[in-house]
Amino acid sequence: MRAAAFPDTYRCDPAPIGVGPRSRFTILGYPEDAAPSAEQIRQNFYPGERERLQALSVDLPPDEARFIEVEFRYIRPDTRQVRWLWLRAEIQQSGAQQRYLGVLFDISDRKFAEQARQESQTRLKMAMEAGRMAVWDYDVATETVTGSAELNRLLGVSLDHNLSIEEIRANYYDGDLERVRQEAQARLARGERFIQSEYRYQWPDGSIRWHLLRAEVLFFEGTPVKLVGIVIDVTDWRQAEEDLRQREKDLQAALAAGSLALYTFNNVTRELKGSPRLNEIFGYPPQHRLTLEDMAARHHPEDLDRIAQQFSTVLDPNLHKFEMEFRLLMPDGAVRWINARGDYLRDEHGRALQSRGIIMDATDRRQWEEQQRLLVGELNHRVKNTLAIVQAVAQQTLRFHDDPAEVQAVLISRISALAKAHEVLTQEHWRGGELSEVVARALQPFQNDDVQQITVGGPSIRLPPQTVLSLSLALHELATNAVKYGALSVPDGRVSVTWELSDPRTAQVVLVWRESSGPPVIPPTRKGFGSRLLMTGLSAEVSAEVELSYPDSGVVCLIRFTLSPL
Repeated sequence: MRAAAFPDTYRCDPAPIGVGPRSRFTILGYPEDAAPSAEQIRQNFYPGERERLQALSVDLPPDEARFIEVEFRYIRPDTRQVRWLWLRAEIQQSGAQQRYLGVLFDISDRKFAEQARQESQTRLKMAMEAGRMAVWDYDVATETVTGSAELNRLLGVSLDHNLSIEEIRANYYDGDLERVRQEAQARLARGERFIQSEYRYQWPDGSIRWHLLRAEVLFFEGTPVKLVGIVIDVTDWRQAEEDLRQREKDLQAALAAGSLALYTFNNVTRELKGSPRLNEIFGYPPQHRLTLEDMAARHHPEDLDRIAQQFSTVLDPNLHKFEMEFRLLMPDGAVRWINARGDYLRDEHGRALQSRGIIMDATDRRQWEEQQRLLVGELNHRVKNTLAIVQAVAQQTLRFHDDPAEVQAVLISRISALAKAHEVLTQEHWRGGELSEVVARALQPFQNDDVQQITVGGPSIRLPPQTVLSLSLALHELATNAVKYGALSVPDGRVSVTWELSDPRTAQVVLVWRESSGPPVIPPTRKGFGSRLLMTGLSAEVSAEVELSYPDSGVVCLIRFTLSPL
């Protein structure tokens, strides 16, 4: 020890202030031949120490002595270092004067070591408390655990509780103790002496905590005799990991639901970080390592110039956000629309360091927008056609009827037939209608509740919108004429409406209107609106072939038309 190597003896006569001639002062930071005064020495005492030492001076009875022993701090005048000194002295009372005779040791190394050890223990304790960890050891032979206050705290018991190994084992979560044993045995079987495992532990209040156990196995002659280790409460870590996994799961679900994929691109290293969803959008396997070249290979040739122009904006130091929409040409020839948006991370000079953002499969939206555009155009066309039909119906009705009341009745019935056809189209969102539904609605006003005079039948056939309108008006006119002059004008009269797909290859439909058991048939001498609608209207609107005949058995109308795509 430095104290043993550098002791100094001294004799001090405090009044008058002075130091005896036999003293040595090197321990106090003075040269060997120096002769400092007692006051000079006292001025080097560490703040507060001078008063503390003076308090030790007490008045003694004459010719008596007293021993004192004290540690104090001293600032060496030569190095300005703080040193710890140990003083042992005898105080001798001689009349009104006191004399000190003793020895000084420099005990700085020991004091600093003690201080460092204490600080280390304090830091360790603080670290263990902050990190929720505790040290322990386990004696294999006696099956006893030596713990600490920190261990008790981690296991949810009072700090003065005496933990037993049986109590600890009993609180392992169901199945975890056996798993920890198996993991430890597997490590020992591999010749390892360090074990580590995570397990769940149940506190006395029923709450479940996650612990991480790390330990070293100590051996004696090849046999495990002791385990020394730590336990760390990792519940918060585990919960954070679970929350992160759940957020990632929710994010992926949201991205999948929205046909979205995240990506980041390092503009410096040219590295792309994608995802399985991004691979899927660009038509690659989920585990494929996607590159810029892979993505460029899918760009639609007609969009290459526009894509290159957008990519060049990365050079604009003032641009921080971007968005673009372009097409991909997939290997099977399908076209896919994608929307890319994100931002640039730039340095202080405006250079792009990273691009990040999302890519969305916008194919469905684009198709929907295109469908809406077509629907609006088709609606405009159909409204125009419908108004033209209404105009023609009104003109023809006024031309062939002079009686205002009759004009009103006929006009209302024909417009009503047109409205019923529109009902079919509206129910089907103007995508067409079922032929059987068109026939049923057109003839429903002419059905007899007491006697079934009208029968219909045929296979399921979907009609395009324009055919629905034209055929509805034609059936209405045929039924109106039958009520006025034909089979529906008498109780025993019958009408049969049948249809078939005569040629599936060309999608040709043949519909037959056949009247029977009605009054004698008299062919008309002039063409009215009904005849004009059948012969001219159907031919013009849906390119139908109409054959109208008047045999004695009843009127027969054959309508042949080819289905157009819906």
